[in-house]
Amino acid sequence: RAATTDWIAIVDADGQHDPTLLPELARIVRSGADIAIASRYITGGNADAFSGTRKIGSRVATAIARLAVPADSTAPLSGFFALKASRYRSVAAKLRPVGFKILLEILANLPASAHIRERPLLVRARERGHSKMSVRVQWQFLCQVARLLLSGRMPMLGMAAFAVTAFLAGGALLAHVVPLLPLYRDADTRASVERILTFHADQNGWLLSDMR
Repeated sequence: RAATTDWIAIVDADGQHDPTLLPELARIVRSGADIAIASRYITGGNADAFSGTRKIGSRVATAIARLAVPADSTAPLSGFFALKASRYRSVAAKLRPVGFKILLEILANLPASAHIRERPLLVRARERGHSKMSVRVQWQFLCQVARLLLSGRMPMLGMAAFAVTAFLAGGALLAHVVPLLPLYRDADTRASVERILTFHADQNGWLLSDMR
């Protein structure tokens, strides 16, 4: 938000991203693209520095993330991208990022017509720092995707979720209401309950307001 330039770039500082790609990403944005993303999932890119388990987890997470993104991107979780500052400002008020996957939040709030271009990325071995991937971060990611899906990307899903919740809540309330129906429909039941309440009121010193 503090940037005053025409374009903004995001790049990891742990050595996995090659900073010499920044001029190319800038050129792509300046040539008309809204966002230029460095992707390891297009021809020419790879993530050989990742372990087998990390590769599988990354692909699963990417597939889940793409459900919440209307624009076509192979790497909505990339941490290496550049975008027009004007495009960022157009969606800044809508962003609710959690964790460190802000690209997902930006893409989910851009119109499907946004011009996105990708450039191959060769992910290198980490030189500094350590992985932030924890159970908490994974949970935050799943919550983020769910929120994006229910907040406009798939409105029918949101309506369906609300309907199911309302149905379950109504069912739980109905289970408590049904046993009370005789109080409203049967005079003998009301008289019996009144006698019981009066007896306990006399025994325990209840006030009329307590009985009601």
